[in-house]
Amino acid sequence: MSYFEQVLARLNVPGLILLIAGAVLVYASSPIAGMIRPAKKDNVSLILKAAGCVLALVGTLVLLDFIG
Repeated sequence: MSYFEQVLARLNVPGLILLIAGAVLVYASSPIAGMIRPAKKDNVSLILKAAGCVLALVGTLVLLDFIG
């Protein structure tokens, strides 16, 4: 088994899902904020970006087996 296959075998699916969800939340925060509360779009977008960053960080830590 090559090194690349060994790395893929160790990947954690929940961590990968959290990482992707956090990245999508950061990227699409403006349209999502417009759907949630159009009047305060900027403030909600900032909160969504912060939550997405935290979600992506937790996903990365789970993916790399720092959090079990």
